[in-house]
Amino acid sequence: MYSERYPYIKTLEIEFDNKIQLNEMLPQMNAKVIIDPVRELGYPVDAQSLMDDVRFKELLKSCGSVRSFMLSLYKGLEQDIIALIKQIDEELKSRQ
Repeated sequence: MYSERYPYIKTLEIEFDNKIQLNEMLPQMNAKVIIDPVRELGYPVDAQSLMDDVRFKELLKSCGSVRSFMLSLYKGLEQDIIALIKQIDEELKSRQ
């Protein structure tokens, strides 16, 4: 189960999510937000322009949706693994 699902999820993340982040989000962020890495904060270059930028706002929504979807896949896999470990433990206890 893990050996099949994890590579699928990882490939999905690399092929889909990472491409959006690198090809779409990063250039937009670099052009529109000044990042302070020390305080881990960002400041808009032009706040009003950023608030009016529909494409940027939709990109943020899309990235959030993709991240939520990826997180749900990882959490589902985690729950399956926890259930499998429990089943293995029960099987081992029954053999003692």
